[in-house]
Amino acid sequence: RRAHLHLFDPTPIAVLDDEDGSVDVLSAPGEGRECVEVARVLLRHAEAGVPFDRMAVVMRAPDLYASHLEAAC
Repeated sequence: RRAHLHLFDPTPIAVLDDEDGSVDVLSAPGEGRECVEVARVLLRHAEAGVPFDRMAVVMRAPDLYASHLEAAC
């Protein structure tokens, strides 16, 4: 709920209290590398039994990342 409410809020909020792994936030040098890391996270969740249709990737700049994410996946 907190991630949804503050997703693009420029003011930082405290780290989520629960450590259930339901939200992963990552950053990497460059769009291509970041998308490769996103694909790896998706695969780890899939290997843990989470169906792909229960996962989502939120992008602040889809025009910039969409082609990189498609290639990484």
